[in-house]
Amino acid sequence: MTLNLLCAADIHLGRRTSRLPRDVDADDCSPAAAWFRLVDKAVELTVDGVLLAGDLVDEDNQYFEGRGKLQRGVSKLVEHGIQVIAVAGNHDHDVLVRLARDIAGFKLLGAGGQWEEYGIEKDGRVALRLHGWSFPARHFREDPLAYYPFNRDTETPSLGLLHCDLNASGSIYAPVSEAELSTTPEAAWVLGHIHHPGLAPQGSPLIFYCGSPQGLDPSESGWHGAWLLRVEESGVVERERVQVSGMRWEVCQADLSLASDRPSFEECLAAALASRIDELGSELDYLRAVGLRVRLTGASEVHGKLLQLLANIEIEDLATEREGLTTFVEKIEDRTRPRLDLESLSRGGSPLAILARDIALLESRQPRAAYQTLVAEAGSQIERRVRDGIQFAQVHDEISLDEDNVRELLLRTGFRALDMLLATRAAQEKTK
Repeated sequence: MTLNLLCAADIHLGRRTSRLPRDVDADDCSPAAAWFRLVDKAVELTVDGVLLAGDLVDEDNQYFEGRGKLQRGVSKLVEHGIQVIAVAGNHDHDVLVRLARDIAGFKLLGAGGQWEEYGIEKDGRVALRLHGWSFPARHFREDPLAYYPFNRDTETPSLGLLHCDLNASGSIYAPVSEAELSTTPEAAWVLGHIHHPGLAPQGSPLIFYCGSPQGLDPSESGWHGAWLLRVEESGVVERERVQVSGMRWEVCQADLSLASDRPSFEECLAAALASRIDELGSELDYLRAVGLRVRLTGASEVHGKLLQLLANIEIEDLATEREGLTTFVEKIEDRTRPRLDLESLSRGGSPLAILARDIALLESRQPRAAYQTLVAEAGSQIERRVRDGIQFAQVHDEISLDEDNVRELLLRTGFRALDMLLATRAAQEKTK
């Protein structure tokens, strides 16, 4: 016997997708629209159940909005004989308990932080045991697996449903470890909390984050949707992506290495936008909109002219329409480099030479030890300044201070400083 389950998490009913332009239908690209598409897809696929791993509703103050949309979806699923089982996350720890009391056919597992078992029946018998735990409060610093009570039952496969922070010791959002999950009797763990879909590297049990079904802002780029799980009587679990989102965020790299003036810059930008959409191909067939964050890259002759070149472009004019799909540019980031001979600039002991050597180290990442030391020290200083409330250019909520982002910040500020030093040197040589 095979059980088919459609799984999702972090829908955040009541929230709006951010940074959409005026000509994109915000309702059609909302988390609520993704939820209703998920419901329709569950009916189309004739699944046995829908599993929801927390943060269905954005906040407690979204009770009425969440109630109406959730009730509509659950009612349609129940009418088609599809069971709906959920756990509460940190955002909806209170409101989901209230909604579960009000919505017929909606089963909430593990309310109040108490593990609970629920059996999904098929053909007159329990075909799968679900084990779930819900957030009892907005923050939960303990490991919920410390209270996990279930033993292995070889007769019936089981599956865990949990909203948690995986491999994040010290987190305030129910920290658990992959190693702990792997010791449980579950055939799979369906997780919520992280908005990007993710799969733990080890194969058994299957441990994965559903991710949000709709990218809520540009930081949630790439594919988002729901997951179809096929659970065999033997406990073997297979999963498959299911498209439900109305829009998608993507990054577009535009290499300006060959750009030398305004016409060639505009040609490089237009070609990069068209190429990125072509690369995604059939993945976009179900979408209404795609938001692109354009990153200008490459060692380019137009590096010093980019502010002026970009000032001549209205970002709204970069939007295109093709076969019902709106493509728009959300932001353009300058990550180009000036075309410089860093090796010759690095000679000597002047501030310019020292800076050129550091930039060369960041670009090559070699020697590895020196590179890692530079990035680690800079990351610690940036983090300390941000923590102390000191403004640091281009550090904001969407940027995590991981190695790649710190390196990029250093390169951008380093080249900016190098440009200033070179301009000062050129001015001094003119006066001689």
